[in-house]
Amino acid sequence: MTDSSVGIWTLGAVEVEMVSLEIMRENRKLTTTVSGEMRKLDVCEALLKKLPKKHQKLPSYLLIHFHGVVSAVNEHRFDQFEQRLKAVKKWAKIPRAIELKRLSTQFKGRKKPMDSNLKDIARYITKGGNDWIGNKAYLRYKLSFDGRDTSDEEAWVQENWRKNEILKQERIEDGLEDALSLNHHEISCLAEVIDRMMNLKRNRIGYLV
Repeated sequence: MTDSSVGIWTLGAVEVEMVSLEIMRENRKLTTTVSGEMRKLDVCEALLKKLPKKHQKLPSYLLIHFHGVVSAVNEHRFDQFEQRLKAVKKWAKIPRAIELKRLSTQFKGRKKPMDSNLKDIARYITKGGNDWIGNKAYLRYKLSFDGRDTSDEEAWVQENWRKNEILKQERIEDGLEDALSLNHHEISCLAEVIDRMMNLKRNRIGYLV
């Protein structure tokens, strides 16, 4: 697609994320406000319907997607490229499967230069984990696509504990380390898939596109 588009350059990485529809569905029941947070579940539910019925009730799935930076010679070419992407039939079958947006220019009320944007994006898309908090990768389920301020882990806890009855119980009993943590099998599977992607090239950057 990029090769056949005039005035377009892109670089990014294929990312693999372990998702639990069961936990996201439970989160939907507990969420009382209308939020874009449910977009991830909607996309996953649509993808699930395309799987054979015998595979539609697994405890977890690998969500494979692409994050990248697109550069265009002008705004018209950028818009044209976005339209071409959304016109691809196999992607158009899933609502909201494609999202292109401009780089942010501010963060916490301060100007954010392009080099900071690119460094943050590069760290995020090659994190090798499921969630990203305080510039660190964590092996937790991530419940939504929405970006949020992940610089403070305590803020993450305050945001998420109300969403899940298990997390609420954890705060009461302090008996679980993290109710959203991947299990050993999921962590092993995620590590193996990422390792094999990296090995697609001798320099271990096989996930780059």
